[in-house]
Amino acid sequence: MKYLIEFRFFGSARKEIKHLIGEVDRRFHLSSTGRGRSVPHITLCGPLSIKNQGKLVSVFKETCESKGLIQFIVDGFSSFENSNVVYFNIKPSKELDECRWELSKKLRKYAKLQSFDYNRKFYFHSTIAMKLSHGKFKAIKEYIKNKQKPNYKHTLIRATLLKYTPI
Repeated sequence: MKYLIEFRFFGSARKEIKHLIGEVDRRFHLSSTGRGRSVPHITLCGPLSIKNQGKLVSVFKETCESKGLIQFIVDGFSSFENSNVVYFNIKPSKELDECRWELSKKLRKYAKLQSFDYNRKFYFHSTIAMKLSHGKFKAIKEYIKNKQKPNYKHTLIRATLLKYTPI
């Protein structure tokens, strides 16, 4: 089975992020990417494959319960040039970075992770648009440049563990 560990935005941040994702979807006709049903989130680990669901739940629960509230900042926009992804940039606190790394280190003993989950350096982000042609990628990056940059603090109150279904 495949699973995903993520933080799901809530409150006004969720509303603002979802609004911009929808705006970009409509303006650039991205319904084929499946982002219309998106849940604004930050992936913390995964998708990962594991046979022992009980062990996954145990590691997830143990790690997350040992953490308090974790702060981070949504800090503008950026993109992954090599995969044509446009996203909200997330400036993690030391606690968020350490939480993600701890999950990754513990889970690699039992699960097959994504290559980026084996690396200490991680690019925290929340996707606006993905699976883009080169033309749409460039156009969305230009469009986003004219948007007001988000710059606000947010709190990770809880992480979510879910079975992964690719878009």
